[in-house]
Amino acid sequence: MSDTMADPIRIEADYLIETAHAPMKAAEIMAGEQSSGTFVALPGETPELKARAAARVEKLEILETV
Repeated sequence: MSDTMADPIRIEADYLIETAHAPMKAAEIMAGEQSSGTFVALPGETPELKARAAARVEKLEILETV
């Protein structure tokens, strides 16, 4: 993990995955599923708030191809 763990408003996680799909697409889907969003729009939920709170892929490292 990097220095982002020192930031109390961020969470960083590392995953090892195996996928038949494009690795970046799989990582983006996983990030979206683990984001803080809901399926229903909430009062006061602006596009800016959603963008700020969204999970995102900051780095993708391909370890090997099988």
